[in-house]
Amino acid sequence: MDYILSYDVGTSALKAILVNKNGEIRQSAQECYEVNLMQDGYVEMDPAEWWAAVVKTTKSIMAGCDVLPDEIKGMVFCTQALNVISMGQDGKILRPAISWLDSRADEEAREIVELIGGPEACEAVMGTVFSGMDSLPKVRWLMKNEPKTFEKMKCFLDCNGYLTYRASGEMVYDISSASFLGYDRESGSIIPELIGTSGFDPEKFPRIVKSFERVGNLTAVAAEELGISTDTAVFGGTCDIQGTTIGSGMAGNEEAHIYLGTSGWAAAGTDKVAVLSNGGGCIMSADPSMQLWVYSTETCCATYNWFIDNFFTAEKESKLIPNIFAFLDHLVEQIPPGSSGLIFNPWISGERSPIQDVFVRGGFLNIGMLHTKNHMLRAVMEGIAYNLKWCYESMENDLGHKTPAVRILGGGTRSHTWMQIFADIFNRKIEVVQDTQVAGAIGGAFVAALGLGMYNSFEDAKQWARVSQIYVPDPKNAGLYAEGFENFKQSYDELKGFYKKINKKK
Repeated sequence: MDYILSYDVGTSALKAILVNKNGEIRQSAQECYEVNLMQDGYVEMDPAEWWAAVVKTTKSIMAGCDVLPDEIKGMVFCTQALNVISMGQDGKILRPAISWLDSRADEEAREIVELIGGPEACEAVMGTVFSGMDSLPKVRWLMKNEPKTFEKMKCFLDCNGYLTYRASGEMVYDISSASFLGYDRESGSIIPELIGTSGFDPEKFPRIVKSFERVGNLTAVAAEELGISTDTAVFGGTCDIQGTTIGSGMAGNEEAHIYLGTSGWAAAGTDKVAVLSNGGGCIMSADPSMQLWVYSTETCCATYNWFIDNFFTAEKESKLIPNIFAFLDHLVEQIPPGSSGLIFNPWISGERSPIQDVFVRGGFLNIGMLHTKNHMLRAVMEGIAYNLKWCYESMENDLGHKTPAVRILGGGTRSHTWMQIFADIFNRKIEVVQDTQVAGAIGGAFVAALGLGMYNSFEDAKQWARVSQIYVPDPKNAGLYAEGFENFKQSYDELKGFYKKINKKK
C-alpha cells in the first residue's frame, strides 16, 4: 500500500503521522523543542531543532510499523507561519529564526504601511494591515538592526520553506505562506514593491509553489537521515491555517472552523477577496481557487498552559495525578458558569484579532476575596472562548450570515469541560472531529495525496474528516454568558488606553 508522511510543525512541538490513501492514520509520533522567550517581545527559535524533530519522529514511526521505506510515496509539511529564517549563500541559517510570536518589528510595520500609502492602502493590497508580528516588518528590522546578517542573506524562508529545503534541497515559498507577504492572485507572484519595502531584493525571492505541487524528491542526505527512499516526493505543503482548514472538512465556500492550538483562530473558506473587520485577514487557501478569511489570536492554549505552569505547578508535577487535564476539568466543573463574576482577558502577548493591539496585555478583572485559583482557571477558559466568539462573530458579520455549523479542532478539544463552555458561550451546537489534534497534518497529507493523483479535487477532503463528538448548549447559561460576553468586550474599550500608556516603547 502507498503511504504519506505528514508533519504538523507547531510552536512548541512537531506531530508526525503516517497515513494511507484513505486518510487513515497508521502510526504517529510527537517531539517537543524549545522556544526562546526574550526581552521586549523578542521570540526566537532554532530551525535545526525542527529538522531534528522531523528525523526523530520519522524514525520512531518507521520503527513502530511494518511499512517499508519504498512504500512512502510522499512527504509534506504543515507549519507555523510568519517566521523569518535568514538563509546564507551556502544554504545554512545565519541566525535563529524570528518567531511568529515575536513583536519586535512594530515600528517597521508602521513604516511599511506608510510606504504603501497608509492603512487603507495596505488593507486594499494585503487584505489586512501589517503588524510587528508579520514577516516583512521583521525582514526590515534585520536590515536596520543587523545589516551584516542582512547583506549575507541569499533569501529568507518561512518554517515550511526551511523544512522543504532540508528535505528536497529546493528553496521555495508555498502559496499559503506567500499570501502573508503580498501575493498577487492575478499574476501568481509576490508584488515586488511590497517585498521592496522590507529592503530585500525582490529578484532574490524564492520560487512560489502550490501546496500540492511536487517540489522534488528527498535528497540522498535527507533520505539517509530519515531512513526512507530518495524516490519519496516532497510537496509544497501549507501553513497551519490552510492545512487545518482541509483537515477540518470545512474547506468549501463559506464553511468555517475554529482552531484551539498554541494560537487560535476562526476561519472561513470563500471565493471572495475582501477587506475584513476586527483584524481579520484575507489570505490564500491551499486551494488556489479559494480564499480564507482568518481571524487569528496570538495566544490561545499558550495562555491556558501559561496559567497551568504558574498556578498549578505542584499539581502538574505530582505523581499522584496521572492526567493533569482531567484533574483540572474536574476542578473547573465545581465552579459556577461565569466564574462568580471573574473576567479574564487572554491577550498576554498582544493581539491580532478580534482586536489589533500590540500594547494590550492579559489580566483578571473583578477579582474578590471569594475567588480561588479554581475560579481563575475557569475564567481563563471562558476568556479564551469569549475572545474566539468575538472572532467568530466578526467573521459571520463579514460573511453576512451565520455558518451552518461551528466545528472546533486542536489540542484544546481534549477538554470536554472546555468544549461545553464553548457550546454555552456560543449558544450553539459544537462539532469536534476525529484526530483533531493532528488536523493540520491530515490536511497536509491530503494535499500530498492530491499531488500524487490519489484524488481529483479539494472537495474530496471531506471524506477524511469525521465528526466524533457533538456538544449542545445548556439553555440556562445563555443569558449569563451573553452578559459576560458584553462585559468582556467592554473591558477592552475601558483599558486599551491604559495598556498603551504603560507598554508603549519609549
